[in-house]
Amino acid sequence: MYGEEREACDREREEVRRVLSNVSNILLNGCDLILDRTFDRIGFNRIDDEVFRKLVKARLAYPTSKAATVEYLKNHFDEDVDLSKIYRYLDKLSDHQHEIVQDISVRHTAKLFGGNIGVLFYDVTTLYFEADYEDDLRKTGFSKEGRHSNPQIILGLLVSLGGYPLVYCIRR
Repeated sequence: MYGEEREACDREREEVRRVLSNVSNILLNGCDLILDRTFDRIGFNRIDDEVFRKLVKARLAYPTSKAATVEYLKNHFDEDVDLSKIYRYLDKLSDHQHEIVQDISVRHTAKLFGGNIGVLFYDVTTLYFEADYEDDLRKTGFSKEGRHSNPQIILGLLVSLGGYPLVYCIRR
C-alpha cells in the first residue's frame, strides 16, 4: 500500500491502539462470540432477557448441572449469576416463555429444512422424583420403573429426523 491508502491504514491502526489503551479489562471468548451469533440467527433474541441468553449459551458450550453452570459463567465470562436466580428463571420459562421458545425452535427447524419438516419423532416417558409427597405437578401413578409410590411426571418430546428438539410437554 502506498500514498493515501497507507496513511488511512496507519490512522486506523493508531485509532485502534488509542481505544485499546483506554480499556482496562477486556474478556474475549471465541465461544461466546460464536454462540451470540448462533443465538440471534436461530431467533432466540426475540426473548429479550440476558439470563435466558446466558443460560442457553452456557448449556450449548458446557452442558452440565445448574450449579456447575454458575461456576462456568463466573470462570469464563466473569458473570455472577446466583443459583437461586437460575431456578427462579426456569419457573418463569416454564410459565411464560415456553410457547415462545417452542415457536422459535419449530420455525428455525422448518427454515433449516427449506420449510418442510418431513419426519418427526415423538416419545413419551415418565420421570419419578425421590420425594415423599405429591404437588401440583408431580403425582403418584403408573411407573415403568416400578416407582408407583413416588411422585412423577410424564414428559413428551417431539424431535426432527436429525434429533433436533422441537417441542416438549410435561403432564402430571
